[in-house]
Amino acid sequence: FPLHLSSTPTSLSTHSIEESGQSSEYQATLASVYPALSHNQRWKLLPNDNAYNNNIRSEFGYEESPNWALCLTLVDLLLSRGMAAACLLDRCQSVSLQLVSDSRDNINREVDQYFVIGVIQNLLWSAKLRFEEATDLSGVEICDTYLSRVDLLRRLVSSRSRVVPSIQELAKPELARRVRDRLVQEDQFELAMEVSTKCQLDTSVVWSAWGVACLRCGELAKAREKFRHCFQMSSQRGSGVTAGRRSSGMGGAGTQQLLERIVEQLEQSPLSITTKCAQPTEDWSSVMMACMSLTEKHSEDCDLDTHRFSECLHYLQSHGGQSATVAFFVRHNCWTDACKYILDERCSEEVFVEQLWVPALKAGVIEKVQDILKALNHSLVHWEPYLTAVCRHFSQRSLYHILYQTQLYMRDFIRAGMTCIKFFIGFSGRSTTITDLFSRRHYLITALRHFQSALDAKQRAHGDRTPGVGRGRGGGYLRSGGEDPHLSLATSTKNMSVSDLKSHITTIELQMRVTEFLYRCAKASNSLQTPLTSSGEGGVTNSSGGVARKLVQPVTLFSSGHMRAEVAVQLMLRSQDILEGFELAHSIVTTYRLPTVQHFLRDVARSGGSPPLQRHTCPPRVCQQELVCIGLPQ
Repeated sequence: FPLHLSSTPTSLSTHSIEESGQSSEYQATLASVYPALSHNQRWKLLPNDNAYNNNIRSEFGYEESPNWALCLTLVDLLLSRGMAAACLLDRCQSVSLQLVSDSRDNINREVDQYFVIGVIQNLLWSAKLRFEEATDLSGVEICDTYLSRVDLLRRLVSSRSRVVPSIQELAKPELARRVRDRLVQEDQFELAMEVSTKCQLDTSVVWSAWGVACLRCGELAKAREKFRHCFQMSSQRGSGVTAGRRSSGMGGAGTQQLLERIVEQLEQSPLSITTKCAQPTEDWSSVMMACMSLTEKHSEDCDLDTHRFSECLHYLQSHGGQSATVAFFVRHNCWTDACKYILDERCSEEVFVEQLWVPALKAGVIEKVQDILKALNHSLVHWEPYLTAVCRHFSQRSLYHILYQTQLYMRDFIRAGMTCIKFFIGFSGRSTTITDLFSRRHYLITALRHFQSALDAKQRAHGDRTPGVGRGRGGGYLRSGGEDPHLSLATSTKNMSVSDLKSHITTIELQMRVTEFLYRCAKASNSLQTPLTSSGEGGVTNSSGGVARKLVQPVTLFSSGHMRAEVAVQLMLRSQDILEGFELAHSIVTTYRLPTVQHFLRDVARSGGSPPLQRHTCPPRVCQQELVCIGLPQ
């Protein structure tokens, strides 16, 4: 039955007929047929006029309050108690619509909202009683759910909130969530929390929005209290996260997003420093002193005041990870704090590389960071694992120039020499000519100086002054076939003996002689642009930048034994005089203990079909004369 609370029956009848689309002829006919009906007769039904009877049923209402006894008596006329309870429940839902605001969030103030809530509560109790008589447990459960929402409706009405839903909206989680979000948007956080609690919704959304609002107002202590609930619930959900992931900032995605939102709000909001200054009981001098102390910068280069800086650190160190904390220091130019934090907390190498070293390079302050590292530990012993990770990072990405500068900063002359050899060999992806190698010979001079410095340091450390003879195994460390010398630091550099270093030096000196000799021969024969490629090895694969490509390696002494044998063959075949290149070739054969004459001749035969040697011929008689000259058996 419809409920009309604020209109008389006469006005209801006229207004409803006009809105129902009745024509003026119908109203005139109705007035002529029933001109003298009294007030009581107006609500009587006519036996043969369905249109009139439908209007009467839709317009009927009590002049004052509904008659509950009559309502329940009419409902109890139904034979089924379950149907009677369902009818009362349906009336309860329709009555609650009287409380709902319109599309413009305007509430009908002519309706007594507390009276409507009382009507809803009485209807629910009556419906619950009849469901119990019908032993309908599901109906009883629905009534209990609706009754638990009645107090929430009364709370929303008493707060004069513009967001007043129907009781059916509060009973469905997806609709109740919309109500909660609207309350959060209007900063009615207490009501939103009550809706979330009684409707069994996630309260972390309300706590986080409430905390951010406190940050905007400068209420930092209250914001900590609100955010504490969020982080507690997040830690309970992610209790399976290991401590290792926690230390690396690998917590839940929701926690990280909330943490970023908090830090961003603190960084951008100027209100976080005004609360302590706004003390009306203090005089102006004390207020100014308080404001000056709160606006003091954390450091000379930092763009945050000490108050906000410490507040950000509180959240980052309590709920964030090492990566987020270092990134915060770097973002605000606190390079010294970042280095101290990494050293004190023993952060991972990945954090050092990704959050400190690479950003310092991009910002152009790498020299400043290097000075800070030396100030904290002059010998760089504590920084050695981190700097080794930096070298590995740049080596894997083929950033050899930055790699070389880092190696010089570490005073790691052995690996710096290896990088210079990479510069000499080249990594452009195109074939290398003798002219290219000759133009890069200064890299060999630099590499020789680096290895000599390492050798001097070794000899001073061990008191070794005896001359060493270079052996063939030394070339293995200088092999340019794609190995990364930084992946095995302990075996390739620290444990390198004096004899190994001398072997490297011998290899570099021989390569310098070979390069100069081949350049003179190519210049004399006008073949400076002839590629120096290997006939047996097709190069190495370089995957820098995520794209794999084949790099053609030139024939040098920094490769395998076969490549060295081919260098010796090219020395013999490219020389203009038959005996000119054999002394240098003999030095290569004896230094690296290359195969016997039979293997040597097989290498000569194999290289005869290689592209660089197609124009050269070597008759057997000439070969025998050459072998006699260098003292090898025929």
